[in-house]
Amino acid sequence: MGDFKWNEATLDSKWEMDFCYFERKGPIARFTLNNPEKRNAYTGDMWPGMRRACDELKEDISCRALVVTGVGDKAFCAGPAAFSKTAGRIRPDGTSADRVWNEGVPSQYVERSNRLRSYKRHQPMWELDIPIICRLNGLAVGAGADWVMACDMIVAAEHAYLGWWYTKRGLATDMGGAWYLTQLVGPNKAKEIILTARNVSAQELVDLGIAVKTAPYQGLDDAVDELCNQIIVNAPLAVRADKDLIDHAVNMPRWPWFEYSTHLIVGCIDSEDFTDQRFASLRGGKPEWKGR
Repeated sequence: MGDFKWNEATLDSKWEMDFCYFERKGPIARFTLNNPEKRNAYTGDMWPGMRRACDELKEDISCRALVVTGVGDKAFCAGPAAFSKTAGRIRPDGTSADRVWNEGVPSQYVERSNRLRSYKRHQPMWELDIPIICRLNGLAVGAGADWVMACDMIVAAEHAYLGWWYTKRGLATDMGGAWYLTQLVGPNKAKEIILTARNVSAQELVDLGIAVKTAPYQGLDDAVDELCNQIIVNAPLAVRADKDLIDHAVNMPRWPWFEYSTHLIVGCIDSEDFTDQRFASLRGGKPEWKGR
C-alpha cells in the first residue's frame, strides 16, 4: 500500500439509495451525497445511507478509511432539504406544510424529541473506528457544516466554506455545531463564528486547525489520496486504537484516560502486526499489515 489513487483504482462494490451512493475500492470507501440540483441538501434517505455505510465497514478490517463527499463542485451539503427553495410550503388553512405536529402533544416536546433523534444521526460516524475524511467539495452550511465536523479530518477545495447560518433563521445550532466548534477552536472563537453566522473560508479552516489542507478543486482527489496513503501505510490496529484514544481524550479526565488506554496499547503490542513489524525492521524490509 501507499500508492492508492481513487480515480485509477478498480471498483470493488457499489450500492445506491435515493440521493446518495456508496463505493468501495480496495482499502478506501466513499459515501457520496447525490442531490446536486438542491446543492446536496440532505433528505431523509441520506442518513440511513450513512448508517448503512458505517455499519458495513464497522467490522471490516480490510477497509482503512471512509471518505465522505458530495457530487459536483458547488456544495458538500446545503443543510436540510426543508430549507431549500422549495421549503416554506403553506397549506390552504395558513399552516406550514413543513412542520407536522402530533395532535395533542406540546410542540416543545415534539421538537426536543426531534432534536435528540437528529443528534443520533451522527452516532454511526462516531462509532466507526476507521478514519473518516471529508472531501469538502464546496459549501457546507447549517446542518451540512455539522455533518462535515462529524468527520475526523477535512480536505477542502479552495473555494469551499463552512457556515453556521442558524441565527439568521432564528435557530440555535441544532446538529452539534456549537459542540464541534468549541472542541476545536475554543469557546471565544466558536461564539464569534456562530453568533455572527459568517462564512469560514477553506484557508481559515486550515488556519484554525479545522481542516487538514486545501487544494484546487481539480486537485482535490489527489489531495485526499495523499492523506489516505499517509494513513494506510501504517498498521490498521494502531490507527484504530489511536483514533479511539484521541476521541476519548476530548472529554475524559487524565488518569481515567491513561487507564482506558492500557488495553488498547497492550492489544497492539500483542498483535501479529507488531511482531511482524519488528522482524521486517531487522531484515530491512517493510511489514505487510494483516490487521490482527
